[in-house]
Amino acid sequence: MPLSDPAPLLLDAALRGVLMALLLVLALVLGRDRPRLPAARVGVALALGLALQVAGSTPSFEAWAPRLWQAPLVAVAAGNAVLFWVFARALFDDDFAPRPLHAVAWAAVALLAGANCAVLIGSGLAIAPLTLGLQRAAPLVFALLAMAAAASRWRADLVERRRRLRAFIVGAGALYSIAMIGARWQSPRWQLSGTMATLDVALLLAIVAVVAWRMLRLAGSDLFPAAAPRPALPEAVLAPVPDIAPAPTVESPPLARPEP
Repeated sequence: MPLSDPAPLLLDAALRGVLMALLLVLALVLGRDRPRLPAARVGVALALGLALQVAGSTPSFEAWAPRLWQAPLVAVAAGNAVLFWVFARALFDDDFAPRPLHAVAWAAVALLAGANCAVLIGSGLAIAPLTLGLQRAAPLVFALLAMAAAASRWRADLVERRRRLRAFIVGAGALYSIAMIGARWQSPRWQLSGTMATLDVALLLAIVAVVAWRMLRLAGSDLFPAAAPRPALPEAVLAPVPDIAPAPTVESPPLARPEP
């Protein structure tokens, strides 16, 4: 993107700033409202991961930063696909609990992407095309898995507003992932041009803005099930304690003085 025309750069930077701010607000709300809920914890991790992805996918950073600097951010961006799948499963399964398999999947995808960026791309090694193909296929695979997880349990949620919001998050997120995979597939070196990078941020901002508006408006009650109420105390415990009258005091007669 030429520096002589700063308008696209300013627009891209403004969109990224607003998007990162919304993602941080979402992470704060999720962590504040339901700190012990597995879905909220995964949502916090996904929001923070997306914020790092937005920062690392800036066209100027991708064009000029050394690959060793980009490798950690590329690893986080690739791992976000796994987090999105885990988040979709947690949204539609109130009994969901993270398992070691989820952490292993995230670490495998992140390490693969980081190694590709730092070492394998351009190295000429025979394994490089295979690892690069696996990295590019991972977002598509996990987007499809997220949609499958939502479809299998979508009817089980009887709260209509919550079901629509959950379906919007998973459906819009999956379609966004697939669209951006297609855009990067046609781009040289898997990097978006200035216009496509700005469009990428605008699409993600639209999705996050809808989710943030609904959650901030309703304090997250439409996304997660309500907290279980405290068990009521039995009536015997709640019954008032009757007043017990003090026992009457009996005065003892005075002692007789001995006669001399």
